[in-house]
Amino acid sequence: LMKSLLMNIQKDKDELRRLDQERLVKKSEYLREETFLCSLENQALKDLLSRAVGVQSSKKEISAAMVHRAETLAMIPGPSHQEEKIHLERCMIKQRNEILASEQEMHEIQQRLRIMTKTEEALNKQLNDNQDALTRMKAATIKIVKVEEEEMQKRIELEAKELEANKGKALLSRRRQIRDLQREQKKL
Repeated sequence: LMKSLLMNIQKDKDELRRLDQERLVKKSEYLREETFLCSLENQALKDLLSRAVGVQSSKKEISAAMVHRAETLAMIPGPSHQEEKIHLERCMIKQRNEILASEQEMHEIQQRLRIMTKTEEALNKQLNDNQDALTRMKAATIKIVKVEEEEMQKRIELEAKELEANKGKALLSRRRQIRDLQREQKKL
């Protein structure tokens, strides 16, 4: 009964270890996927930021050209290019607004990129911690299994010695019984 109880306890311990390892493996898989998705989003944000910087640069070049054209038109006396001047001023205002909007968009992308970079770093740390825990658990399991095997071997050896001792005692007891029976037969 005690042996059966110990074996059931051992099976339960083994099952719990197996389930813990399985849980850590699944968590690692989940963290790998999340880290991968996060790195993809970071790369997309970097690409988007790079394009936004390019667009911003182009808009500033266009704005500089408009300013230069406005300065050139301002040097021409008289009402001759008045319509073009008005149109150019409107375009310059529109261009400034687009540059400001573009700067705001770049700022938002940079903030999102900082957040996602921190998220990716945190996910990588969790993944590393999880992998370390899994490695420690596997090492502990191996150590526990070795200790349990050693204990089982000691128990087997002890039981074998007890069986041998009991076998010897049983043999002696049997011999005594035979002698006693022989004595009784001689008396008869």
